[in-house]
Amino acid sequence: NSSKGKETALYFAMDKAIKMMENYVAINNFPEDNFNGTCMITFTDGLDNASINDDISVSMHRGRKNEYLAYISSQLKGSSRKYIKGLPVENFEIGFTGSEDFTQEDRDFFRDVLMQTTPDEKHLKLATRFEEVEEYFRYIARQLTERWETINMYVGESQYGRVRWVLNCSEPVYTPEP
Repeated sequence: NSSKGKETALYFAMDKAIKMMENYVAINNFPEDNFNGTCMITFTDGLDNASINDDISVSMHRGRKNEYLAYISSQLKGSSRKYIKGLPVENFEIGFTGSEDFTQEDRDFFRDVLMQTTPDEKHLKLATRFEEVEEYFRYIARQLTERWETINMYVGESQYGRVRWVLNCSEPVYTPEP
């Protein structure tokens, strides 16, 4: 039920999402051996200009000086990163610059601010065309699904003693379509 506007409450949304993930995991009581972490995907076309949490920020600074940004950054990277069931909360960030006239300086500033909410460069994509956004969503899906892939290896009954499995990574590998 949202409508397009000129306000972006990105940090508030991220904060809310982290709390929702914590709550969801706690309520569903996932077993440790069957839990592969939590992931948030954020998409924005502008810098935060509307997040308010009186417990975190006393003023509304834009960009690098925002107290809420510092708080969210501490939740998503660094030594005080938020963990759920022993695994860090992960955030993939997409910054779309194609809806407005961004100068190179604007893009650099946008990237710098958004990098504060991701653990590394692989978790951030700045896109000027929507095709880049779609491709990055496919990349994220691959990253998340490959974590659950399992290879089952079987040895014939006539084999006695140790067996060594060797993967030859130089030859093409068949990849079935999902």
